[in-house]
Amino acid sequence: MAKSQEIIADSGVKFNESELTDISSFQDALALLDAAGISGESVADYGSGFAVVEKETLIGTPMVAVQWRFHAGDFGDFVSVEAVTEAGKKVVFNDGAKTSGIRAQLEAITQARLKAGHKAPYAGLGIPNGLTMTDYYFNATTGETRGQIPAGEDGWALAHSFYLAS
Repeated sequence: MAKSQEIIADSGVKFNESELTDISSFQDALALLDAAGISGESVADYGSGFAVVEKETLIGTPMVAVQWRFHAGDFGDFVSVEAVTEAGKKVVFNDGAKTSGIRAQLEAITQARLKAGHKAPYAGLGIPNGLTMTDYYFNATTGETRGQIPAGEDGWALAHSFYLAS
């Protein structure tokens, strides 16, 4: 397997400025690759086939969480869930809610499974009714949350929390 520095040192075929300037469409790019003897591949040809989706698309969609992982991110901790919907779509969704929502639910489930000695505490969870969503308002200046915007106050924005629906 090639190391990062080897890949950087040998970055392969390079097209000249004129060839790149002449590309004005998707078809032009494919023609340039074809002329160079390079077959176009899809990123879908690599990896696990799971695609990152917006959580809104999973509201009410039955699925099974194949596995989940907790991460530390630039904006706080979050969980990544790899799931397969009842229709067979392989999806990845992320959630970083601090006190409620999917991350909090999966932390509690994982803790309970660890305590019970579950064979796979981070995998295999049916979500029969998909996700649900609640709306609330968030004030970025104060950090406050409310169910509705206080009369006459600025700085409030609509936000959402998502949950695993049983």
